[in-house]
Amino acid sequence: HEVDLLKFFLRSRLHKHTVAALDRTSIAEGIIILMSSSYFAPGHLASHAGIMTEMTMTTFQTADYRDDDVDGDYRHNGGRGHRGSERERDETRSYNEYQHSQPNQIVTQSSSMSSTFPHEEPTLPVCLPSSVSSSSTGLPISLRRKAVSTVKPGRLFLRKQILGDAITFRLGEFSIGIALTDYREEHNHGSEKNGNGGPEADKNTAADAKSQKQKRQQQSQQSSNNKNNVTKLPSLIIQHIPDITNSSASHPRNKTVWSSRPGINFVGAASLSSLSISESTAANSGNKSRPTAAAATYNKTHVQENFTRQYTIQTIDAIERGPVNVITFTGRLAHELNVTGEMDPQSPHYSLAFQMEYGQSQENHYNGKKKALSFHLQVWGGPEGHAVNQSHIFLHTPPDEAFFGFGHRLGSPNAKGSEVHVLHRGMSSPHGYAGKPSSCQHSISSSSTCTIPQFVTSTGRALFLHNYEPSVFDLRSPTWLGIRTHTSYAKGVLIGGESILDALQIYTSIRGRTKPLPGWTQRNGVILGVQGGTKAVNEVVKRLEKYGCPMAGVLVRDWTGVKQLTHQHSGGRRIWYNWIMERGHYSHWHALVDDLEIKGISMGVYINPYIEEIPVHLRSGRRYLFSEAKKGKFFVKTRVDGGNHSNGSSIIKKKSSKQQRNFNDDDNTIYPISNGGDTQVGLIDLTNRNACQWYKQVVQSEVFEYAGASFYMADMGETAPILGAYHRPDVNGLSHHNAYSDDWARVNREAIKEAGRDGDSFFIVKAGYGRTPKYAGTTCLGDYVTNLKKRKDGGLQSVLNGIVNGGFSGFTYGHCAISVAVPRTVNSLDNRTKEMMCRWMEMNAFTALFRTHDGETPDETVSGYGDKYLLKALARWSTVYATLAEYRIRIFNEASFRGYPVVRHPVLHFPSDEQFMTEDAFSFMLGDSIYIAPIMRCGVVKTKTYIPAGRWIHLWSDSVYDIYGDTGTYVEVQAPPGEPPVFYKGCEELNLVVSKLKQKGIIGLEKTPPKPKRFSLLKK
Repeated sequence: HEVDLLKFFLRSRLHKHTVAALDRTSIAEGIIILMSSSYFAPGHLASHAGIMTEMTMTTFQTADYRDDDVDGDYRHNGGRGHRGSERERDETRSYNEYQHSQPNQIVTQSSSMSSTFPHEEPTLPVCLPSSVSSSSTGLPISLRRKAVSTVKPGRLFLRKQILGDAITFRLGEFSIGIALTDYREEHNHGSEKNGNGGPEADKNTAADAKSQKQKRQQQSQQSSNNKNNVTKLPSLIIQHIPDITNSSASHPRNKTVWSSRPGINFVGAASLSSLSISESTAANSGNKSRPTAAAATYNKTHVQENFTRQYTIQTIDAIERGPVNVITFTGRLAHELNVTGEMDPQSPHYSLAFQMEYGQSQENHYNGKKKALSFHLQVWGGPEGHAVNQSHIFLHTPPDEAFFGFGHRLGSPNAKGSEVHVLHRGMSSPHGYAGKPSSCQHSISSSSTCTIPQFVTSTGRALFLHNYEPSVFDLRSPTWLGIRTHTSYAKGVLIGGESILDALQIYTSIRGRTKPLPGWTQRNGVILGVQGGTKAVNEVVKRLEKYGCPMAGVLVRDWTGVKQLTHQHSGGRRIWYNWIMERGHYSHWHALVDDLEIKGISMGVYINPYIEEIPVHLRSGRRYLFSEAKKGKFFVKTRVDGGNHSNGSSIIKKKSSKQQRNFNDDDNTIYPISNGGDTQVGLIDLTNRNACQWYKQVVQSEVFEYAGASFYMADMGETAPILGAYHRPDVNGLSHHNAYSDDWARVNREAIKEAGRDGDSFFIVKAGYGRTPKYAGTTCLGDYVTNLKKRKDGGLQSVLNGIVNGGFSGFTYGHCAISVAVPRTVNSLDNRTKEMMCRWMEMNAFTALFRTHDGETPDETVSGYGDKYLLKALARWSTVYATLAEYRIRIFNEASFRGYPVVRHPVLHFPSDEQFMTEDAFSFMLGDSIYIAPIMRCGVVKTKTYIPAGRWIHLWSDSVYDIYGDTGTYVEVQAPPGEPPVFYKGCEELNLVVSKLKQKGIIGLEKTPPKPKRFSLLKK
């Protein structure tokens, strides 16, 4: 009788093979199968099987969704309980493989890494027991290569009694609550699609018509029966309910900022045995296709998660409003349920608190205060050996919702369908060299030097994390978003904007906005990247003056002198990381600065946070920065255990004495980083306030006062070692690796302000995080390898993607320097042609900053500054850039006060045009009135270009295109080198710009530069 009873409950809920297996099982095993089917909430199942006759499905509130697909699609799986056990076996198998990894892979078992944030972040009291600490459980760090399982949503149980079908709390303009949704069980007696049925067997015959009629009658009967078989499934719903009196929209709608599928958890956690970190700082001498001097200080970091247990079963035990207007959800998390339907008593606890987020910008007080909601998730506890050290949140997303942002990613603007890893990763190839970039540069699912945990969607909602620990945004499913943060304490902000632009305005008002660049950077023309000594700089300037090229500045990289590489890199040269003027290399530096200033050209230099030991013969008569930093203990140290013992928190392979030299500093060792050859450098520890003050004094005295620079490049903020030891004891390398770029930008901003140069000086950074736009003058994508091939080959497409992606994340002045250097020893010489460089100039003339770069090692490259065709093209586009100055300055003011990017993805102004939701960005806008569709293919002289709705005027032919409706259309235009597809809206401001371009001979009066006889810069 009991077996028949189990069959009655399970026949319509379990897979048919499981039902058949009951004939060979005992009553106890049958009960276990019933438990694993996930139909009964913990604490509600009676231990005696006879009481089950009185149970009904309406008693319990639980989930019946399962993930069977890799892409994360939800589908009703008939309650297949064995799927959970398979996932458990897979995770156990992965963990066993991890434990029995190769002998040379040393694994640590325990650690204590604090998650304290040394930055000015808002704090919030979270409802925790007094004995529970808010710091995270440490993550051991090891070396490992094998991939592990994917995290998917699980189940949600409501153990709090509520009246009605929902419980809601009002917090400002936000509504936060739990809703109960009716879920009706759908019986599927033998109607599953298999090889003998389904669409392939349907025929237009009388028998089939009769069968379809019977099927409809059967479904109608089932629907009637299902009315008595209803399950109440809980789901989280957080909505922004706008104040109609203050809304800018004519008919504002409620904006759902966070919701979950009925019965699906919205909070989770995991226990990681370790994070597998591959951190390389040594020279790469194995790549023979690049110049030997190319391999140097590019700190490449990769992280792999090694799960031991994932807690995907969530309960809601209490929902309370705190005394300081805080809404808190508390409950438990579990990996699985036991045979009695209960959680393990040692299962982790969680607390999820919500509070209004107050904007930090006074002029945007309304947006920052009423449309942003902060959340704080704390997870703690867990069985012995499986304590949580990673927190998860899950959000429901419609399949057609597009996700933008995540910093200067080089992948597709719409990140839906990808997995974004938020971790700074250094470049794998040096500045200005052709060839295919590493996967971390072009892959949509990977990180770069400026990736942040932030997104804004096509619906106008946005989310960002305050955490500096590495995080993963899993967008591979069309119906849910998973966020994994490598700490047990995650904090962030939800934003409910009326549009994408509105959400950006709110986001930047909270995180900070970039100040406008000095006017001379816009009005005077191109900023040249030049090196090689006083004579070389003067020659390049004179050549461009010959062609009437407007020049705003010259950025000299090698002002500190150059060294000859000897160790495995003979023949190459690299600059000294000692930020003092080298008078031998630039014997008449001050005269050069004065001459350029008379011509209206400002001087710029290059610095980074590294300090290098220089030979004795170069120390005479010069300030020796390495000695000062060493004496003050300003460098990042190597861990005391060296990262080589299994009981430490980190591990890294030791290098041989031939590859590194240690600099002894009392009882610690300076963390060694290679700069190519035999010399090493130390990294300034920005957690040390004295070190920050000392470095700011170096910038003020050496860069501004002695060198007479008006601007500088502050490079390499992305290379803080995860395995280093820092001055502040509460700072660990795992979180500070990302935070370093924010601190680096802050130190440089303070140096300019304290020097009294705020307003007429600025600096450029390559790496950035959430607060970097508040401090930096402009962000650069790095001098990326670029060609006219596809994005996966490092093409110009990746540069455009990176610029517009940064605009979605508050990097309003993002740009990319035009590399005019071609390496002599690269196999694919056609990657870097004159046509490619011209197309790059065409695109960059309509960005925030028009700048060039001539490579890192001039001896190994051919410079485009010696080619007449490229000089004419550079002069032409520098004139276009300078003529647009007044229009661009207006956009800068808009960016400073509203947070809108200068270079914009068209979806910001045309959100209903689905054409702009394609994989890659094929066009962009400068402000709201100029539309550019750059040419990114070889040999194009005519093209079909998509332009959005509105009235547009073709810049080169004055042709007018009136496009009505909500979507645009394709038009065919001439597009030879020198005339890219550019369209503008007819207005007084831009009509004046076009008139000036005609007067200067850029439009109409003079033909475009003739096609060169040979595109390659190299002589065959």
